[in-house]
Amino acid sequence: MAEITYLDGRPQQTTEFEELEDLDEIVERGPDWNTIDKIVITLNRPEAPSELFKELFGK
Repeated sequence: MAEITYLDGRPQQTTEFEELEDLDEIVERGPDWNTIDKIVITLNRPEAPSELFKELFGK
């Protein structure tokens, strides 16, 4: 999921998508990309990050 926040006075827009490569198309559809304040990408993980870390690194 990506959360895109604009500085053009509009309410915050939240956009969900499956492939990270779709982000550029979402931004291009716009409003003007110069008004973007921030983009936050949240990974869709089946496990909590701490559990995934333990599984990968045994710590």
